[in-house]
Amino acid sequence: MKFITEYDLKYQYQQQPFDTFQVTATQRLTPEARQFLADRRVTITTAQPPVTTATPKQPATAKSVPVPDHKLAILVNYVQLDLYETALACKPLDMALSQQLLDLAESLEAQAQKVAAHQVPPANLVAPNTFKLTYLYALSEYGPIMIKLAHLGNALLLLGDRLAPEPNELIQVILQQLAQLITELKHKEE
Repeated sequence: MKFITEYDLKYQYQQQPFDTFQVTATQRLTPEARQFLADRRVTITTAQPPVTTATPKQPATAKSVPVPDHKLAILVNYVQLDLYETALACKPLDMALSQQLLDLAESLEAQAQKVAAHQVPPANLVAPNTFKLTYLYALSEYGPIMIKLAHLGNALLLLGDRLAPEPNELIQVILQQLAQLITELKHKEE
C-alpha cells in the first residue's frame, strides 16, 4: 500500500498541471492530498485492476536474498558524514564531545540493523523546535557545533516524512541523541 501525500501531488502538479488524477488499487490519498486535489478541482479516478488468470507458482530454485533498503543505507551514510564533519569541527573545542560524535557515527549501522529487525522500542517523538537556536547560542564558543547539529536534526525531521517506517524509527533514535547533545552544549554555555 502506497500513500500519496500532498507533497507528492504538489511536486507532480508543479511539473505538469493536470485535471484528473488516477489512483490504483494499491494507492491511497492522504486527507491533505485529497484536499489539494479538491482545491484545484482535479477529478480523482480509480483504476480497475486488470483481470488475470491464476497461474501456478513455480518452486524457487534458490534461496531468496533480502533486498537491502537503499533509503536506509543512504540515510545512514548521510548522517555519518555529517557527524564526522561535526566531530572534526568540534575537536579543538572539546575532545570528549568530538569522540562522542564519532562513536554515534560508528554506531549508526548497528542501530539501523536493529531498527530494521524491529529490535528497538519506538522512540519518543522529538519536537521540531528542539533544533531551533537563538543567536546567543549560535554566537557562543560551541555555536558552530550546535548549528551543525541543529542543521542535521532539521534535515532528518524533513527526511522522516519521506521515508518508510523503519528509517523513521532510526531517525527518531538519532534525533533524540542529537537533541541530547545540543542540550548538553547549551548547558556548557550557561
